Amino acid sequence: MIKALQSAAGTSSGIVPGSTPTVYACGFADALVAYELCFAVDDFAHTADVKSEVITRVIDALQVEGIRIGTLPADVRIIRNVAEASARKITPSAVAQSSAR
Repeated sequence: MIKALQSAAGTSSGIVPGSTPTVYACGFADALVAYELCFAVDDFAHTADVKSEVITRVIDALQVEGIRIGTLPADVRIIRNVAEASARKITPSAVAQSSAR
């Protein structure tokens, strides 16, 4: 992970020539590891453009490594009266469909 992030940042335009981006694991977020990526920008006026390019390259590098970013959407269904639903043998999907009408 660290090498992929470092390589992605290091090949971006606008990074100070000869500098090496720094990457380190800095904490946990739920079941995930958080990383921090630091790099020197050649021209402060182009910081936003360089940051955008680095992020794009990081996404590409992670996809090549088979690492997904983000989470899949969750389908949450709420049954208000569980006893009534089980007495009628209503499945959660049937409850969701009937409430959507």
